[in-house]
Amino acid sequence: MRTEMPNAADTRRRFGWSPLILVGGVLVVPFLLVLACNSYGPPDDAAYVRMAFASVAGHTIAILSCVAALVYAYRHPSGRTAFTITSIVCGFLIIQSTGGLSSASELLLQRLG
Repeated sequence: MRTEMPNAADTRRRFGWSPLILVGGVLVVPFLLVLACNSYGPPDDAAYVRMAFASVAGHTIAILSCVAALVYAYRHPSGRTAFTITSIVCGFLIIQSTGGLSSASELLLQRLG
């Protein structure tokens, strides 16, 4: 009896596009929003509001990308292990992003007040 080790193509096929969706939606797009909406000088009230809206938009995009990665992992034949790992990672990221949404409003009120 001969057993074969899975190669890189099998691993890539197992996870599919879910990791790329997560990296793009959780890291890349929010980071670009922060760069675009950051105040590079002394911030005024408009800069605080702009940074708070960028934070909320980044967290919303992160939550939506987690949902998209879950839907992709569910609809494509990726196996139970890949779907379970994707579900655990997305659950953690959704909880963190929800907390970030609430802290963005508190931080804005502190900076404006």
